[in-house]
Amino acid sequence: MLYYSLNPNDTKHGEPNSVSILINNSGVGKEVSYTIKGDIIKELANDEDRDFAIYGEDPLNEENKNFTLEIVNAVKTAFPNKKIYLWTEQTMEDLLINLDDVVLSIMEKTDVMIDNSFGMKLNDSGLKLRENESQNIYRKQKNGRYLVDNN
Repeated sequence: MLYYSLNPNDTKHGEPNSVSILINNSGVGKEVSYTIKGDIIKELANDEDRDFAIYGEDPLNEENKNFTLEIVNAVKTAFPNKKIYLWTEQTMEDLLINLDDVVLSIMEKTDVMIDNSFGMKLNDSGLKLRENESQNIYRKQKNGRYLVDNN
């Protein structure tokens, strides 16, 4: 079963802030229901400066990727100019090696990806959008390719 926590004013997962959803499979938060997309859209509509972030137990893993695609599609359909930030436990290299149609669709709609999440042992709160030096920030360019931007 998939669970989530919705944060309407997340100051950590965005630039400068975002509406964020933490997803997990461990029973923390609310059980995912059909209302979650509407809740996210409603929160995003309240403030044009907030973007959207999705993180937690890897949003791109086998259990979570279809839900992630539904949410990303809903956000981009309602707000095509909002940035989507996504944290994944996988490295970009591993994502590209094991790429499938669902993950590709998510990546096509995601503006900023942070890879290799949840190595929290090296926590450095001074890093922008990252918990530690092993993570990379990938920003999508106009040509659709991602470039590393760890500054």
